[in-house]
Amino acid sequence: MKLEFIDFRIPVSSLLALGAVHHHLIEERQRMKVGLILETAEAREVHHICVLLGYGADAICPYLVFEMAKNLRADHVFDETFTDDIIYKVSLAKILFRNVNDKKSICMNKINIYIYKLSND
Repeated sequence: MKLEFIDFRIPVSSLLALGAVHHHLIEERQRMKVGLILETAEAREVHHICVLLGYGADAICPYLVFEMAKNLRADHVFDETFTDDIIYKVSLAKILFRNVNDKKSICMNKINIYIYKLSND
């Protein structure tokens, strides 16, 4: 029995794809000329964003968070007077990214403390 493949696409984690592109660009000596912007629904926690930044992302758009806010407004959890501008640009973006920056600093500080302890042993 002969199997015939119709489609050769497989799902790949954004982290794996990002790392592969990042290292390919380094090998080709093009990394400093290119900015990697990642649009993903996989980044749901601060740790996910920190890992993606560590693997070479210059910017991350976690679009699932914005879609969730839109659905919350449609389900009347948010007041209907909140327009897209208020939800996306003012409220959600400031709350989300302030939280990410604070937790990212904590995460990076923990890494630095760990590296410091290793180097002094």
